[in-house]
Amino acid sequence: MTNPSKTNAVRLPAVLELCGHGTSLGKSLLATTAELIYRLAGYKVVMVRIESKMIKHRGDHIRIPTEDFAEAAVLVGGLSGVIAPLFAAVRDIKDDRSAVIIDWAGGQADHRSHIFVATRFGERLKAMGLNATSVVVTTNTASDMTHANELLRRSETVAPSVNRCLALNKRRGSFNFVTGSEQARIFDKLIQEAKGARPFEVDAVGGQSLKICDDAGLSIPDVIESSVEMLAAQLKCDEFIAAACQTEVVAWYVKTTDALRSALKVPNAKP
Repeated sequence: MTNPSKTNAVRLPAVLELCGHGTSLGKSLLATTAELIYRLAGYKVVMVRIESKMIKHRGDHIRIPTEDFAEAAVLVGGLSGVIAPLFAAVRDIKDDRSAVIIDWAGGQADHRSHIFVATRFGERLKAMGLNATSVVVTTNTASDMTHANELLRRSETVAPSVNRCLALNKRRGSFNFVTGSEQARIFDKLIQEAKGARPFEVDAVGGQSLKICDDAGLSIPDVIESSVEMLAAQLKCDEFIAAACQTEVVAWYVKTTDALRSALKVPNAKP
């Protein structure tokens, strides 16, 4: 099975970060999907994952344990010193086909804001001629949407030169709420705040298909490119079920990459 998504020649941000206040928002999956988009567009990508050392990811990534923030007081630059490998990766961006993707763990919003202010992160990137985009991820829960609203507002304050996007992840349900409900009111406020950003929706993957593939150690490209027979053997399931899982993953991937690519496209830039 060939890759179902053809990446158009578009200019993508040199620095992309994905962030959200909570956990289990789908940030890391979106970061991995963004990495695929970049690579299909011919970019050399460095992925920086800022998360607990207890979390394991496949791939050759720069990993910055969140546990290291506890030692910030003894580092040059304090909290900023903890993510020094990120700054080194940004400095190594050599041309318009190189990029750094940052996957922030949940619960790091305060650290992120402090670091952006202390390092004047947005100003530094602008001075280096690097276009940057922040993707704030939320689900449809009232608490997640409230935190996303605050994070969008805070991002505009601490890094006004960085473009903003809002990913509405439907993994816990849709964003269609009963008129007059608390969730509807909070969502309306979120969309108002996102007027200066680019909102886009991310569908849920049906039938736990992506989870069972991930549990089997399979990446999205592994699932897409695999034969049904091989996939069934790796998932230890019936070939009909394997085919259904593959169909669900492919459908999610095509729709998500289209939405994410459109949101990330740098305005008024030549490919």
